[in-house]
Amino acid sequence: MNKSGYIIISVLLIALAGILMGYNKDKVHEHARGDLTGEGKHLVVLTGEDNQEYLKDIVIYSLENGKREVYREDISYLNPWKLMVGDVDGDGADEISIGVYKESPLHPVMAKRPFFYNFDGEELVPKWRGSRLSRPFQDYILHDFEGDGIMEVVAIEYLQDDTQLLNSYKWREFGFEGFKESEPVESIEKVYSNGGELFAYVKKDMSHVKYSVFEGENELEWGEYNE
Repeated sequence: MNKSGYIIISVLLIALAGILMGYNKDKVHEHARGDLTGEGKHLVVLTGEDNQEYLKDIVIYSLENGKREVYREDISYLNPWKLMVGDVDGDGADEISIGVYKESPLHPVMAKRPFFYNFDGEELVPKWRGSRLSRPFQDYILHDFEGDGIMEVVAIEYLQDDTQLLNSYKWREFGFEGFKESEPVESIEKVYSNGGELFAYVKKDMSHVKYSVFEGENELEWGEYNE
């Protein structure tokens, strides 16, 4: 074999090795930290390929005495798109929330749904896989309104006229119950929690304006945000 032949084979082998390594390497798209068992810190990630709307594997690592993988499962059948961790029932252990896109036995159409799981140290244990929230929703987060360490669900929901509002939910023994909601607005681009406060970007006069969101006596209130 001449020199050029060896060069071509070497290039092909290097390319093949790169492909194989790529298949074996997790591409982390969503991640969250928390105490899933009440006994130590964990890192939870959702992995998948680039340029895909839905992800594939959920992986849990223990962060006690270094980083150690303790659980992995292919959940691509759920079409997962979001991951959050937080204590929704006040038992001192964080739940895992996975945003999924699938049908439900009681609502047999493809739709976004927030699923919640406990982790017992070995397996994911379903906590709440409800059919839906009060209305179709665009996105949701976990936020502690009352500063008691217990997270509420806050969702950007659609009304029938295509306007949107924020709706919140508290855990009540066997499921989530509607808590307080905001006045509707034209469109909500994003809701997020930062430093114990809740913020949202709302469409107003062809632009998006940042608002703080706080718990009023009977509803979620929009507040002007000042830097």
